[in-house]
Amino acid sequence: MTRDLIICCDGTGNQFGDRNSNIVKLHDCLVSGNANVIAFYDAGVGTFGLREVLFQWQQLIPRVAGLAFGWGYRHMVERAYRCIAEHYRPGDRVWLFGFSRGAYIARVVAGMLKGIGLLERHNLHLFDYAFRLYERSMKRSDADDAGFATLKRFGKQFCRPCPVHCLGLFDTVKSVGWFRRWTVLPWTASNDSVAHVRHAVSIDERRCFFRTNLWGTPGRSDVREVWFAGVHSDVGGGYPEAESGLSKISLHWMLEQSRALGLPLDEARVSRLLGGGGRYVAPNPGAAQHQSLTGAWWLAEALLPRRQIDRLGRNQGTRWPLLNWSLLGQPRAIAPESKIHISVQQHQQLRASYNPPNLPAEPHFVAQ
Repeated sequence: MTRDLIICCDGTGNQFGDRNSNIVKLHDCLVSGNANVIAFYDAGVGTFGLREVLFQWQQLIPRVAGLAFGWGYRHMVERAYRCIAEHYRPGDRVWLFGFSRGAYIARVVAGMLKGIGLLERHNLHLFDYAFRLYERSMKRSDADDAGFATLKRFGKQFCRPCPVHCLGLFDTVKSVGWFRRWTVLPWTASNDSVAHVRHAVSIDERRCFFRTNLWGTPGRSDVREVWFAGVHSDVGGGYPEAESGLSKISLHWMLEQSRALGLPLDEARVSRLLGGGGRYVAPNPGAAQHQSLTGAWWLAEALLPRRQIDRLGRNQGTRWPLLNWSLLGQPRAIAPESKIHISVQQHQQLRASYNPPNLPAEPHFVAQ
């Protein structure tokens, strides 16, 4: 019987609590108590400190390092990969869900499965070596490249195939750490071993550390990438439940898309979470969106260099915002052919002041 192995990687600074992200909520909607459904959840980069410290302030060091430099990123990749290796059987469906940097981590796990395969359980002690090989094999299809050839030889000897059924992503960002970029890792922008890709993207996020990381050439994958109104956490969640009307729209979309692909959902939990009864709010295109570019984020925007991206997403080089004020709070680039969720049009109708400057002149609105 087909089993579902579901990996959920939360976003930067996100964990289970009073401000749950859409990853926590999606995990809560999964069927439980079924031996054929194995659901794994991991909190986001920068959520945990050291286990044993003398002073409480020492807990902040690894947390800040996680947020700024992506400290703990490799461990998140390893935990997700290890869970798959310990449970996967041929024929199982592997689902990888993630938000923010957790979405990029999900893409890295899928990239490792594509490039090197899945280590046998009795060879999991080789993960560190396998990950280093993967990081260093920057070319995707050049068999003459030494790193690529070594990667393939290693995979052939120690690993087994493990295709990914679905990548479900909420607003993947370009960097794992604020000062460290990992978008060059292979098979993270395009991966034909992934059958389906679903990506919900924020229209209104403007922070330079949260530049969007769109999927590349679809290849053989079934890709659906849709833009939603709101900032980063208006799409991926993480605000108090009473302020989650916008993020419930993208959650509803992801659940609908995943259900159609076979994700085992507890429909009673889905109805409770999305129905608007009790303490839960329903998806609401008229809900107010948040402002993420506030306070210290403006200081970071002004002081740190950033890459200038044109409307079509092309890199125009690195510049200093203080020398070019137009870079401060620069909107994301949305290509003319991009799919815009119909709720954006509804948000415009219900919120007369909402007129994002990066929306294409003739938006291509979609319901799904």
